[in-house]
Amino acid sequence: MRRHIKLYWSNEYVQGGIFLTLSAFMANALNYVFNFFAARVLGPSGYGELIAFYSYIALFSVPMVVLSNIIIQRISSHTASPYLYANSFAIQFRHILFRLLPFIGLSMLGIPFISRITNLSPVVSYLLIPAILLGIVSSFYLSIYQGLKLFFLFSLLGLASVVFKLASIAIPVFKYGALNEVLIFQFLSGVFIVFISFMILSKLLRNHIPKNTSSTVTKLKRFFSGSQFIITLFSVLSFTMLSNIDVMFVKKFFSSGETGIYSSWALFAKIILYVVAPLTQISFVFFAGNSKKYLQDRVLLITLGILVFVGGMGYFGYTYLGTFFISSLFGSTFQDVVPFLGLAAIFGMFYAAISFLNTYFLAKRSRYALILALLLPFYLITLFFLPKTLVYLMWTNIIFSALVAASYLGAFLLSGK
Repeated sequence: MRRHIKLYWSNEYVQGGIFLTLSAFMANALNYVFNFFAARVLGPSGYGELIAFYSYIALFSVPMVVLSNIIIQRISSHTASPYLYANSFAIQFRHILFRLLPFIGLSMLGIPFISRITNLSPVVSYLLIPAILLGIVSSFYLSIYQGLKLFFLFSLLGLASVVFKLASIAIPVFKYGALNEVLIFQFLSGVFIVFISFMILSKLLRNHIPKNTSSTVTKLKRFFSGSQFIITLFSVLSFTMLSNIDVMFVKKFFSSGETGIYSSWALFAKIILYVVAPLTQISFVFFAGNSKKYLQDRVLLITLGILVFVGGMGYFGYTYLGTFFISSLFGSTFQDVVPFLGLAAIFGMFYAAISFLNTYFLAKRSRYALILALLLPFYLITLFFLPKTLVYLMWTNIIFSALVAASYLGAFLLSGK
Protein backbone atom coordinates (compact mmCIF):
# COMPACT_ATOMS: atom_id res chain seq x y z
CA MET A 1 0.00 0.00 0.00
CA ARG A 2 2.79 2.33 1.00
CA ARG A 3 4.65 1.53 -2.22
CA HIS A 4 1.56 2.35 -4.31
CA ILE A 5 1.09 5.69 -2.54
CA LYS A 6 4.76 6.51 -3.10
CA LEU A 7 4.44 5.55 -6.77
CA TYR A 8 1.37 7.73 -7.29
CA TRP A 9 2.95 10.67 -5.46
CA SER A 10 6.05 10.47 -7.67
CA ASN A 11 3.82 11.03 -10.73
CA GLU A 12 4.16 14.66 -11.89
CA TYR A 13 0.49 14.84 -12.87
CA VAL A 14 -0.66 13.69 -9.42
CA GLN A 15 1.63 16.21 -7.73
CA GLY A 16 0.66 18.90 -10.22
CA GLY A 17 -3.05 18.22 -9.76
CA ILE A 18 -2.72 18.53 -5.98
CA PHE A 19 -0.67 21.73 -6.18
CA LEU A 20 -3.00 23.31 -8.75
CA THR A 21 -6.19 22.35 -6.90
CA LEU A 22 -4.98 23.52 -3.49
CA SER A 23 -3.50 26.76 -4.83
CA ALA A 24 -6.66 27.46 -6.85
CA PHE A 25 -8.86 26.98 -3.79
CA MET A 26 -6.56 29.19 -1.73
CA ALA A 27 -6.42 31.86 -4.44
CA ASN A 28 -10.22 31.90 -4.78
CA ALA A 29 -10.60 32.15 -1.00
CA LEU A 30 -8.12 35.05 -0.82
CA ASN A 31 -9.87 36.75 -3.74
CA TYR A 32 -13.13 36.62 -1.84
CA VAL A 33 -11.49 38.01 1.28
CA PHE A 34 -10.10 40.82 -0.87
CA ASN A 35 -13.54 41.55 -2.34
CA PHE A 36 -15.18 41.69 1.09
CA PHE A 37 -12.52 44.04 2.46
CA ALA A 38 -12.58 46.16 -0.70
CA ALA A 39 -16.37 46.54 -0.54
CA ARG A 40 -16.28 47.52 3.13
CA VAL A 41 -13.41 50.00 2.78
CA LEU A 42 -14.17 51.53 -0.63
CA GLY A 43 -17.96 51.58 -0.37
CA PRO A 44 -20.40 50.94 -3.25
CA SER A 45 -18.96 53.66 -5.50
CA GLY A 46 -15.28 52.66 -5.17
CA TYR A 47 -16.04 48.94 -5.24
CA GLY A 48 -18.11 49.30 -8.42
CA GLU A 49 -15.24 51.18 -10.07
CA LEU A 50 -12.78 48.45 -9.04
CA ILE A 51 -14.90 45.58 -10.40
CA ALA A 52 -15.56 47.44 -13.67
CA PHE A 53 -11.77 47.90 -14.06
CA TYR A 54 -11.21 44.16 -13.58
CA SER A 55 -14.02 43.39 -16.06
CA TYR A 56 -12.36 45.39 -18.85
CA ILE A 57 -9.03 43.65 -18.22
CA ALA A 58 -10.69 40.21 -18.32
CA LEU A 59 -12.49 40.96 -21.59
CA PHE A 60 -9.45 42.26 -23.46
CA SER A 61 -7.26 39.42 -22.19
CA VAL A 62 -9.35 36.68 -23.86
CA PRO A 63 -7.10 36.21 -26.94
CA MET A 64 -4.11 35.70 -24.64
CA VAL A 65 -6.07 33.20 -22.53
CA VAL A 66 -6.79 31.13 -25.64
CA LEU A 67 -3.18 31.43 -26.82
CA SER A 68 -1.94 30.39 -23.37
CA ASN A 69 -4.01 27.20 -23.54
CA ILE A 70 -2.47 26.41 -26.94
CA ILE A 71 1.05 27.06 -25.64
CA ILE A 72 0.44 24.77 -22.65
CA GLN A 73 -0.88 22.05 -24.92
CA ARG A 74 1.99 22.37 -27.42
CA ILE A 75 4.83 22.43 -24.90
CA SER A 76 3.44 19.65 -22.70
CA SER A 77 2.94 17.37 -25.73
CA HIS A 78 6.52 18.00 -26.98
CA THR A 79 8.10 15.19 -24.97
CA ALA A 80 11.43 15.07 -26.85
CA SER A 81 12.79 18.51 -25.87
CA PRO A 82 10.12 20.58 -24.07
CA TYR A 83 12.60 23.15 -22.67
CA LEU A 84 14.03 23.79 -26.12
CA TYR A 85 10.52 24.12 -27.53
CA ALA A 86 9.49 26.45 -24.69
CA ASN A 87 12.49 28.69 -25.29
CA SER A 88 11.55 29.05 -28.96
CA PHE A 89 8.18 30.41 -27.81
CA ALA A 90 9.85 32.77 -25.34
CA ILE A 91 12.26 34.15 -27.96
CA GLN A 92 9.50 34.68 -30.52
CA PHE A 93 7.29 36.33 -27.91
CA ARG A 94 10.02 38.87 -27.10
CA HIS A 95 10.54 39.54 -30.82
CA ILE A 96 6.81 40.11 -31.33
CA LEU A 97 6.65 42.48 -28.34
CA PHE A 98 9.59 44.44 -29.73
CA ARG A 99 7.90 44.76 -33.13
CA LEU A 100 4.65 45.87 -31.53
CA LEU A 101 6.26 48.62 -29.44
CA PRO A 102 5.28 51.40 -31.90
CA PHE A 103 1.65 50.22 -31.87
CA ILE A 104 1.69 49.95 -28.09
CA GLY A 105 2.98 53.52 -27.94
CA LEU A 106 0.18 54.67 -30.27
CA SER A 107 -2.43 52.90 -28.13
CA MET A 108 -1.29 54.99 -25.16
CA LEU A 109 -2.44 58.09 -27.03
CA GLY A 110 -6.00 56.84 -26.72
CA ILE A 111 -5.85 56.72 -22.92
CA PRO A 112 -7.46 60.18 -22.41
CA PHE A 113 -10.57 58.97 -24.29
CA ILE A 114 -11.03 55.81 -22.20
CA SER A 115 -12.72 57.67 -19.36
CA ARG A 116 -15.40 59.05 -21.71
CA ILE A 117 -16.08 55.65 -23.26
CA THR A 118 -16.09 53.55 -20.08
CA ASN A 119 -17.14 56.10 -17.42
CA LEU A 120 -14.11 55.04 -15.36
CA SER A 121 -12.35 57.77 -13.37
CA PRO A 122 -9.34 59.44 -15.08
CA VAL A 123 -6.62 57.79 -12.96
CA VAL A 124 -8.17 54.32 -13.32
CA SER A 125 -8.51 54.89 -17.08
CA TYR A 126 -4.80 55.69 -17.36
CA LEU A 127 -3.97 52.37 -15.68
CA LEU A 128 -6.24 50.25 -17.92
CA ILE A 129 -4.04 49.74 -21.02
CA PRO A 130 -0.79 49.19 -19.03
CA ALA A 131 -2.64 46.67 -16.82
CA ILE A 132 -3.96 44.78 -19.88
CA LEU A 133 -0.45 44.63 -21.39
CA LEU A 134 1.01 43.46 -18.08
CA GLY A 135 -1.65 40.75 -17.86
CA ILE A 136 -0.79 39.52 -21.36
CA VAL A 137 2.92 39.20 -20.53
CA SER A 138 2.15 37.53 -17.20
CA SER A 139 -0.24 35.01 -18.81
CA PHE A 140 2.40 34.08 -21.40
CA TYR A 141 5.14 33.31 -18.87
CA LEU A 142 2.77 31.42 -16.55
CA SER A 143 1.57 29.31 -19.49
CA ILE A 144 5.17 28.23 -20.16
CA TYR A 145 5.51 27.13 -16.52
CA GLN A 146 2.38 25.01 -16.93
CA GLY A 147 3.53 23.62 -20.27
CA LEU A 148 6.82 22.54 -18.69
CA LYS A 149 4.81 20.94 -15.85
CA LEU A 150 6.46 23.21 -13.27
CA PHE A 151 3.22 23.18 -11.31
CA PHE A 152 4.72 24.13 -7.96
CA LEU A 153 6.39 27.26 -9.36
CA PHE A 154 3.21 28.14 -11.28
CA SER A 155 1.09 27.74 -8.14
CA LEU A 156 3.57 29.72 -6.04
CA LEU A 157 3.67 32.66 -8.47
CA GLY A 158 -0.11 32.65 -8.80
CA LEU A 159 -0.59 32.67 -5.04
CA ALA A 160 2.01 35.43 -4.63
CA SER A 161 0.06 37.68 -7.01
CA VAL A 162 -3.16 37.10 -5.03
CA VAL A 163 -1.37 37.79 -1.73
CA PHE A 164 -0.07 41.10 -3.14
CA LYS A 165 -3.59 41.88 -4.31
CA LEU A 166 -4.95 41.25 -0.82
CA ALA A 167 -2.15 43.31 0.71
CA SER A 168 -3.12 46.27 -1.49
CA ILE A 169 -6.38 46.76 0.39
CA ALA A 170 -4.37 47.59 3.52
CA ILE A 171 -3.65 50.99 1.94
CA PRO A 172 -7.18 52.38 2.46
CA VAL A 173 -7.63 50.37 5.68
CA PHE A 174 -4.74 52.28 7.29
CA LYS A 175 -5.80 55.55 5.60
CA TYR A 176 -2.76 55.81 3.29
CA GLY A 177 -4.86 56.19 0.15
CA ALA A 178 -7.98 55.01 -1.67
CA LEU A 179 -8.87 53.18 -4.90
CA ASN A 180 -6.19 54.84 -7.06
CA GLU A 181 -3.41 53.85 -4.67
CA VAL A 182 -4.78 50.29 -4.43
CA LEU A 183 -4.62 49.85 -8.21
CA ILE A 184 -1.17 51.44 -8.50
CA PHE A 185 0.12 49.05 -5.81
CA GLN A 186 -1.43 46.09 -7.65
CA PHE A 187 0.13 47.18 -10.93
CA LEU A 188 3.62 47.57 -9.41
CA SER A 189 3.35 44.21 -7.64
CA GLY A 190 2.27 42.70 -10.99
CA VAL A 191 5.42 44.11 -12.60
CA PHE A 192 7.46 42.53 -9.80
CA ILE A 193 5.81 39.10 -10.32
CA VAL A 194 6.45 39.26 -14.08
CA PHE A 195 10.09 40.21 -13.45
CA ILE A 196 10.55 37.25 -11.07
CA SER A 197 8.81 34.92 -13.57
CA PHE A 198 11.10 36.13 -16.35
CA MET A 199 14.27 35.73 -14.27
CA ILE A 200 13.43 32.19 -13.12
CA LEU A 201 12.44 31.12 -16.61
CA SER A 202 15.56 32.64 -18.16
CA LYS A 203 17.69 30.63 -15.72
CA LEU A 204 15.79 27.43 -16.57
CA LEU A 205 16.02 27.92 -20.33
CA ARG A 206 19.50 29.45 -20.74
CA ASN A 207 21.10 26.12 -21.70
CA HIS A 208 18.35 25.28 -24.22
CA ILE A 209 18.97 27.52 -27.22
CA PRO A 210 16.90 26.59 -30.30
CA LYS A 211 18.56 26.74 -33.71
CA ASN A 212 15.39 27.74 -35.53
CA THR A 213 12.28 29.34 -34.00
CA SER A 214 10.46 30.09 -37.25
CA SER A 215 9.04 26.55 -37.53
CA THR A 216 7.30 26.99 -34.17
CA VAL A 217 5.60 30.17 -35.37
CA THR A 218 4.63 28.53 -38.67
CA LYS A 219 2.91 25.69 -36.82
CA LEU A 220 1.07 28.17 -34.60
CA LYS A 221 -0.12 30.20 -37.59
CA ARG A 222 -1.43 27.02 -39.17
CA PHE A 223 -3.24 26.21 -35.93
CA PHE A 224 -4.79 29.70 -35.73
CA SER A 225 -6.45 29.16 -39.10
CA GLY A 226 -8.04 25.89 -37.94
CA SER A 227 -11.69 25.53 -36.97
CA GLN A 228 -10.93 24.35 -33.43
CA PHE A 229 -9.06 27.57 -32.63
CA ILE A 230 -12.00 29.64 -33.90
CA ILE A 231 -14.45 27.62 -31.80
CA THR A 232 -12.27 27.94 -28.69
CA LEU A 233 -11.72 31.68 -29.20
CA PHE A 234 -15.40 32.55 -29.61
CA SER A 235 -16.47 30.16 -26.87
CA VAL A 236 -14.07 31.66 -24.31
CA LEU A 237 -14.81 35.20 -25.50
CA SER A 238 -18.58 34.74 -25.18
CA PHE A 239 -18.34 33.30 -21.66
CA THR A 240 -15.98 36.10 -20.59
CA MET A 241 -18.43 38.65 -22.00
CA LEU A 242 -21.31 37.02 -20.13
CA SER A 243 -19.20 37.24 -16.96
CA ASN A 244 -18.22 40.89 -17.33
CA ILE A 245 -20.33 42.82 -19.83
CA ASP A 246 -23.17 43.41 -17.36
CA VAL A 247 -20.82 45.13 -14.88
CA MET A 248 -19.35 47.24 -17.70
CA PHE A 249 -22.86 48.16 -18.84
CA VAL A 250 -23.93 49.19 -15.33
CA LYS A 251 -20.76 51.26 -14.89
CA LYS A 252 -21.49 53.12 -18.14
CA PHE A 253 -25.22 53.77 -17.74
CA PHE A 254 -25.92 53.66 -13.98
CA SER A 255 -24.69 55.67 -11.01
CA SER A 256 -21.49 54.78 -9.15
CA GLY A 257 -23.46 53.62 -6.12
CA GLU A 258 -25.69 51.35 -8.23
CA THR A 259 -22.57 49.90 -9.89
CA GLY A 260 -21.26 48.89 -6.46
CA ILE A 261 -24.59 47.36 -5.42
CA TYR A 262 -24.83 45.39 -8.67
CA SER A 263 -21.19 44.24 -8.43
CA SER A 264 -21.84 42.82 -4.95
CA TRP A 265 -24.95 41.03 -6.29
CA ALA A 266 -22.90 39.54 -9.16
CA LEU A 267 -20.19 38.42 -6.72
CA PHE A 268 -22.72 36.52 -4.60
CA ALA A 269 -24.20 35.01 -7.79
CA LYS A 270 -20.84 33.67 -8.95
CA ILE A 271 -19.76 32.19 -5.63
CA ILE A 272 -20.88 28.75 -6.82
CA LEU A 273 -18.61 28.85 -9.87
CA TYR A 274 -15.63 30.28 -7.97
CA VAL A 275 -15.87 27.47 -5.40
CA VAL A 276 -15.91 24.75 -8.07
CA ALA A 277 -13.52 26.52 -10.49
CA PRO A 278 -10.63 24.06 -9.84
CA LEU A 279 -13.01 21.20 -10.63
CA THR A 280 -13.79 22.86 -13.97
CA GLN A 281 -10.11 22.65 -14.94
CA ILE A 282 -9.95 18.99 -13.92
CA SER A 283 -13.24 18.20 -15.71
CA PHE A 284 -11.81 19.58 -18.97
CA VAL A 285 -9.02 17.01 -18.84
CA PHE A 286 -11.50 14.27 -17.87
CA PHE A 287 -13.98 15.10 -20.64
CA ALA A 288 -11.19 15.36 -23.21
CA GLY A 289 -9.81 11.95 -22.27
CA ASN A 290 -10.44 8.60 -23.87
CA SER A 291 -12.49 7.13 -21.04
CA LYS A 292 -15.94 5.72 -21.76
CA LYS A 293 -18.41 8.35 -22.93
CA TYR A 294 -21.27 7.06 -20.79
CA LEU A 295 -19.11 7.59 -17.69
CA GLN A 296 -18.27 11.15 -18.75
CA ASP A 297 -21.96 11.89 -19.43
CA ARG A 298 -22.93 10.49 -16.05
CA VAL A 299 -20.36 12.69 -14.29
CA LEU A 300 -21.70 15.75 -16.13
CA LEU A 301 -25.32 14.98 -15.17
CA ILE A 302 -24.37 14.36 -11.53
CA THR A 303 -22.48 17.67 -11.49
CA LEU A 304 -25.50 19.51 -12.90
CA GLY A 305 -27.71 17.85 -10.28
CA ILE A 306 -25.36 19.03 -7.52
CA LEU A 307 -25.45 22.58 -8.95
CA VAL A 308 -29.26 22.57 -8.88
CA PHE A 309 -29.20 21.40 -5.24
CA VAL A 310 -26.60 24.03 -4.27
CA GLY A 311 -28.58 26.70 -6.15
CA GLY A 312 -31.76 25.78 -4.24
CA MET A 313 -29.93 25.85 -0.91
CA GLY A 314 -28.33 29.15 -1.88
CA TYR A 315 -31.73 30.64 -2.70
CA PHE A 316 -33.13 29.87 0.75
CA GLY A 317 -29.88 30.85 2.48
CA TYR A 318 -29.65 34.19 0.65
CA THR A 319 -33.36 34.90 1.12
CA TYR A 320 -33.52 34.27 4.87
CA LEU A 321 -29.97 35.12 5.90
CA GLY A 322 -29.24 37.84 3.34
CA THR A 323 -29.13 40.67 5.88
CA PHE A 324 -26.65 38.74 8.00
CA PHE A 325 -24.40 37.95 5.01
CA ILE A 326 -24.34 41.52 3.74
CA SER A 327 -23.82 43.11 7.17
CA SER A 328 -21.04 40.67 8.05
CA LEU A 329 -19.19 40.68 4.73
CA PHE A 330 -19.94 43.96 2.93
CA GLY A 331 -21.20 46.33 5.61
CA SER A 332 -24.32 48.45 6.07
CA THR A 333 -23.73 50.54 2.94
CA PHE A 334 -24.68 47.52 0.78
CA GLN A 335 -28.05 46.78 2.42
CA ASP A 336 -29.88 47.72 -0.82
CA VAL A 337 -28.76 44.42 -2.37
CA VAL A 338 -30.44 42.24 0.31
CA PRO A 339 -33.90 41.98 -1.37
CA PHE A 340 -32.27 40.64 -4.55
CA LEU A 341 -29.90 38.02 -3.10
CA GLY A 342 -32.34 35.18 -3.80
CA LEU A 343 -32.17 36.10 -7.50
CA ALA A 344 -28.37 35.98 -7.27
CA ALA A 345 -28.51 32.30 -6.25
CA ILE A 346 -30.75 31.43 -9.22
CA PHE A 347 -28.51 33.26 -11.69
CA GLY A 348 -25.40 31.69 -10.14
CA MET A 349 -26.84 28.21 -10.59
CA PHE A 350 -27.49 28.73 -14.33
CA TYR A 351 -24.17 30.56 -14.75
CA ALA A 352 -22.19 27.65 -13.24
CA ALA A 353 -24.18 25.15 -15.35
CA ILE A 354 -23.27 27.07 -18.52
CA SER A 355 -19.61 26.93 -17.53
CA PHE A 356 -19.62 23.14 -17.06
CA LEU A 357 -21.67 22.43 -20.20
CA ASN A 358 -19.48 24.72 -22.27
CA THR A 359 -16.36 23.03 -20.87
CA TYR A 360 -17.81 19.65 -21.82
CA PHE A 361 -18.37 20.64 -25.47
CA LEU A 362 -15.00 22.39 -25.71
CA ALA A 363 -13.26 19.26 -24.43
CA LYS A 364 -15.18 17.23 -27.02
CA ARG A 365 -14.16 19.73 -29.74
CA SER A 366 -17.83 20.10 -30.59
CA ARG A 367 -19.40 23.02 -32.41
CA TYR A 368 -22.07 23.05 -29.70
CA ALA A 369 -19.48 25.02 -27.70
CA LEU A 370 -20.58 28.00 -29.84
CA ILE A 371 -24.15 28.01 -28.48
CA LEU A 372 -23.46 30.87 -26.06
CA ALA A 373 -21.58 32.83 -28.75
CA LEU A 374 -24.57 32.54 -31.11
CA LEU A 375 -27.12 33.60 -28.47
CA LEU A 376 -25.07 36.36 -26.81
CA PRO A 377 -25.90 39.09 -29.41
CA PHE A 378 -29.58 38.84 -28.37
CA TYR A 379 -28.54 39.49 -24.76
CA LEU A 380 -26.43 42.50 -25.75
CA ILE A 381 -29.26 44.01 -27.79
CA THR A 382 -31.73 43.44 -24.94
CA LEU A 383 -29.51 45.38 -22.52
CA PHE A 384 -29.96 48.62 -24.47
CA PHE A 385 -33.76 48.34 -24.50
CA LEU A 386 -34.14 47.60 -20.80
CA PRO A 387 -35.53 50.18 -18.36
CA LYS A 388 -32.51 51.53 -16.47
CA THR A 389 -33.22 49.74 -13.17
CA LEU A 390 -31.11 47.02 -11.61
CA VAL A 391 -33.93 44.55 -11.03
CA TYR A 392 -34.72 44.40 -14.77
CA LEU A 393 -31.06 43.66 -15.48
CA MET A 394 -30.99 40.92 -12.84
CA TRP A 395 -34.07 39.22 -14.31
CA THR A 396 -32.62 39.55 -17.81
CA ASN A 397 -29.49 37.72 -16.62
CA ILE A 398 -31.58 34.94 -15.09
CA ILE A 399 -33.86 34.45 -18.11
CA PHE A 400 -31.00 34.56 -20.62
CA SER A 401 -28.74 32.21 -18.63
CA ALA A 402 -31.67 29.77 -18.20
CA LEU A 403 -32.27 29.76 -21.98
CA VAL A 404 -28.56 29.21 -22.70
CA ALA A 405 -28.30 26.40 -20.13
CA ALA A 406 -31.43 24.75 -21.58
CA SER A 407 -29.97 25.04 -25.11
CA TYR A 408 -26.71 23.42 -23.99
CA LEU A 409 -28.62 20.67 -22.21
CA GLY A 410 -30.74 20.07 -25.31
CA ALA A 411 -27.58 19.80 -27.42
CA PHE A 412 -26.11 17.38 -24.87
CA LEU A 413 -29.18 15.14 -25.06
CA LEU A 414 -29.15 15.26 -28.87
CA SER A 415 -25.45 14.40 -29.02
CA GLY A 416 -26.07 11.34 -26.87
CA LYS A 417 -28.49 9.81 -29.38
